[in-house]
Amino acid sequence: MVISRAKASAERVTEIFETPIDIDEGNAESKSGDVNGGGIKFLDVSFRYPGTETPVLKNLTFSIDPGESLAIIGATGSGKTSLFQLIPRLYGVESGSIQIDGQDLKDIPLNSLRNRIGYVPQEALLFQEP
Repeated sequence: MVISRAKASAERVTEIFETPIDIDEGNAESKSGDVNGGGIKFLDVSFRYPGTETPVLKNLTFSIDPGESLAIIGATGSGKTSLFQLIPRLYGVESGSIQIDGQDLKDIPLNSLRNRIGYVPQEALLFQEP
C-alpha cells in the first residue's frame, strides 16, 4: 500500500515538474533583472483567477519602501494570499503593474526575480512527523 501511494505521489510530482510555464516573460530575457533595495509598488493592480468573472483585487495601489514592513490583514478569501502570489509572478496581473526598484516585474527575468524572493505560505509544513 505504501509503494502504491509513493508511486501515485511520484507521478503527480513528475506531472507538476513537466507542466509548461505559461508566464510571458516579454522583454525580461534581454534585461539584467538587478534588484537592489527591494522597494515594491503596486500601481492600479487588478487580478482575477482564470475562468472567473469576479476580480480578487481591483485597482490596488500602494508602495513599500526598502526597510519598511507592511501587514496585510483581512477575512478569509479577501485576497491576501493572491496579493502575495503576484510578487514572484506565480500569477500575472490582469491590469496595472507591480514594480520592484522601479522595474516592472515583467521586465525582470523570472529566474532572477524568484532567486531574490523568499516566500513562506501561511501553512509552512515542509515535513510531516511520523
